[in-house]
Amino acid sequence: MTLIAGDGRVFGDSAESPASVATMENHASRPEVVLAREHGLGMSRRHSDTINLDMLYVAVPIAHPSIAFVRVALPLSNIRQQLESMLVAIGLALGIALASALAIGWLFSSRMGKRVRAIAGVATRYREGDLTPARLDFGEDELGVVARALDNTVQVVGGSSPSRRATGRAWKPSSPA
Repeated sequence: MTLIAGDGRVFGDSAESPASVATMENHASRPEVVLAREHGLGMSRRHSDTINLDMLYVAVPIAHPSIAFVRVALPLSNIRQQLESMLVAIGLALGIALASALAIGWLFSSRMGKRVRAIAGVATRYREGDLTPARLDFGEDELGVVARALDNTVQVVGGSSPSRRATGRAWKPSSPA
């Protein structure tokens, strides 16, 4: 952290000794200080020749009689490492979410497929002349409504069939001529 006066003189720096702070160059023209003076917040990414690292600098103005700006700096390598670990965590979370979505989708579709196959089996039985009422729980959703309507229609139509009433046997579909 660097403490900077309004005219750019450095009053203190957490990485420097008091003796070396006195010899530090003026910070008034540093991009982050200029932006903080103009906009209330200044950020700058640049190379530090002092420590030979790419840095992110952030400066803000403060209300103090001697100090006008406080500036903090963080090596971009630290930011890159944090970003990389965040990206790995996000990728892992997305992978888990995708696998979970696929598993849930498969579970629901297999249950729906089982119901559709059961209803198709009843329809096949009806087509072949076996009008015995289905002993299935068709469910309360749209598929259940359609299946119950089919079953009720077959029972009403099949029960009133002249051949079924006369013989007491199941209705057989007529062969196409």
